[in-house]
Amino acid sequence: MSKCILDATTGGKHIWHESSKDNDKVVFADQRVIDKGSIEQQPNWCVRPDVQADYRNLPFKSETFDLVCFDPPHRVTDGGMEQISGIIEKKYGALQAETWQSDLQDAFSELWRVLKQGGVLTMKWNDTNERNTDVLDLLPKTPLYGTNSKKVSTETQWWVFHK
Repeated sequence: MSKCILDATTGGKHIWHESSKDNDKVVFADQRVIDKGSIEQQPNWCVRPDVQADYRNLPFKSETFDLVCFDPPHRVTDGGMEQISGIIEKKYGALQAETWQSDLQDAFSELWRVLKQGGVLTMKWNDTNERNTDVLDLLPKTPLYGTNSKKVSTETQWWVFHK
């Protein structure tokens, strides 16, 4: 079976339905590897990607995937991944305050490159540190549609882009 789906920010596969966490159509990629027990408060949490890669520079040929899933870190900190300390940052990562805009732009361009013509890119963003509208303004494409879930102080949005 061909690998036609890319999860570029696998993390602990928390967005995946339980029965799809080992789907053989998916390449699970992440720049991190975290073994079980590495996060004291979450002893079963781990990050075990099929491919260890940075979403800004993927080791795949252009137009490889029909579907790309992008759930980047939503926290922005002065030190980015080098200075993560809280449980949320340890689990989900962090973007660097000085470069988060260009990092997201580079990521989107790279994900668009590996997406086949006619393919779909889904992106999730939570406005914990940076507003959803500011992130959308950075991107070179406009989503077709999306959804949101609003809590008291934050809003998470999913956007769907078609190439």
